[in-house]
Amino acid sequence: MAKSIKIQDQIKEKQIFNLDGFDEVFELKKSTELVDSPKIVRNDFNLARLPFFKMTYKKEDRFKAIKVNYNININDKCFKASWIVNPHPDLGLPGAFDLDVWYGILEIVDEQTNHGLSPVSETIQIGSLYSFLKRIDKSYSGSNIIQLKKSIKRLAGTACIAEGAYNMPSNGGYLSSIQMVGLLDYAVIKGDPDYKGGVCEATEIKLSKWIKQNLDARYTNLLDIKFIRTLRCDLTKLLYPYLSYRLWLCKQQNKEQLELSWIELSKYLTGDGWKSLKKVKEKLELAWQEMKDNKYIDSSSDWVGEYYIVKPGIKFKQEIQARSVNKLKHEQVLKDKKKLENKALLKNQEEELRKKKLDQAITLTLIGREKEIDYSGLLKHGWTQEDVMQGVKKNIEFNQAYRKK
Repeated sequence: MAKSIKIQDQIKEKQIFNLDGFDEVFELKKSTELVDSPKIVRNDFNLARLPFFKMTYKKEDRFKAIKVNYNININDKCFKASWIVNPHPDLGLPGAFDLDVWYGILEIVDEQTNHGLSPVSETIQIGSLYSFLKRIDKSYSGSNIIQLKKSIKRLAGTACIAEGAYNMPSNGGYLSSIQMVGLLDYAVIKGDPDYKGGVCEATEIKLSKWIKQNLDARYTNLLDIKFIRTLRCDLTKLLYPYLSYRLWLCKQQNKEQLELSWIELSKYLTGDGWKSLKKVKEKLELAWQEMKDNKYIDSSSDWVGEYYIVKPGIKFKQEIQARSVNKLKHEQVLKDKKKLENKALLKNQEEELRKKKLDQAITLTLIGREKEIDYSGLLKHGWTQEDVMQGVKKNIEFNQAYRKK
């Protein structure tokens, strides 16, 4: 069943946060209900609406491609779009462990780019396997080391075919041609053969050009990594970025609550793997309860017919506040950077003008028109008659030496 997406629901790259209706957010600092302040990291916005990870422990399901078709309405015209995630031929589709690894990678990227103020590096070292496992709250055990190595390879080897589904605002919008899209373009693991007679000295990755370009362009879904690490249900971790995006969009449209159909939930969470409302309710029962327990959604949120009605909770509102603060800080840093650049540019222009005035005086002296030199004007630029004569001398000496050659 195709899913219709209204163009006004598509997030534009330069959309500004609307904080209307969030007056109570700024009282959250006084609340003792939520102890930890959010730690925001950036994810490619496309991953908040397109399925990539599959929460299943059945081997046969891990090797079934995710296939989702959409209808996108643009200027009253309907276009078909498709998104296909092909599993790694040996390791299958990314799952729960891989999602934790991906969130860990995003956290490292955010730290290395100073929260998005610097471009993403071409290659990213993720540290030792021990430190990375500790980062994602996994014990340092033989089985987890094996899992981590497989996960990195799985993320690098999972390929997506996008036809009109993947958005890159900095590159003109939705990819119109059929493109291969992935999360990682490159990965090596410390200790593995480098196929040059030695072994790899560090574990490093390279984000795909698509992900990197969207992160650099700030076409991102902002996530609270601290909150993610408190979640215990795998489906809640997968549901969170989608819910965060949809609740944010809901507030942008000044709506008090969000209505999610069981069909769209099934598409995002499993790639259309749940075929009935009863199945979706059964599978998501623990995830919704965990969201309520963590106050991300209000306790009154519930199913009404074929739709789950979501009302934002205190934790989501706190997240919105953190996003707005993050955005304001980024804008201020960009303004300060622009001021420094303008100051440096002005200084360079002044220095060029200063040198130009001296060169003009030297030239006038060499052609016998030194009476035309405005020495008072030169003095304003820090030059004296002696500076002019030294310049003339050096010029004559250079020409003489050149003639001898």
